[in-house]
Amino acid sequence: EVGKKFGPRLLEMKAVTRHRAKVEKAQDLIRRRGAFAVFIGRFTALLRALMPALAGSAQLPYGRFLLFNALGGITWVLTFGIGGFYAAKAMEHIAHLVGQGLAVAAGVAAVIALVVYVIRRRRQEAVEEEEYAAEHP
Repeated sequence: EVGKKFGPRLLEMKAVTRHRAKVEKAQDLIRRRGAFAVFIGRFTALLRALMPALAGSAQLPYGRFLLFNALGGITWVLTFGIGGFYAAKAMEHIAHLVGQGLAVAAGVAAVIALVVYVIRRRRQEAVEEEEYAAEHP
């Protein structure tokens, strides 16, 4: 309901306009996939925050939004909750097999790899935003 009434105004806020390329991709996803885009949006940080406004401004019926939002949330929690549980079990198993030192080193390597991935992704997103800004003055 908030998205239906205030969606267009929310999407014009400065914090959102910095990510105009992503917002337009999200709007296109909703046009193409409808309620399934709401489900997918639960797995992406920016979409998770913007999806209610985008779905409301796209006139997606509230019942469908609610259903797919709930299904996406439940799936996200189960996926990452169970994934975290098994990742911890795997780390315990590795620590038992090769010792704590190597397990800590493996954990540190995984964190470093994740940080490098996030930095590269943010740089790529910045390039995409600059390209979009250059194409759409």
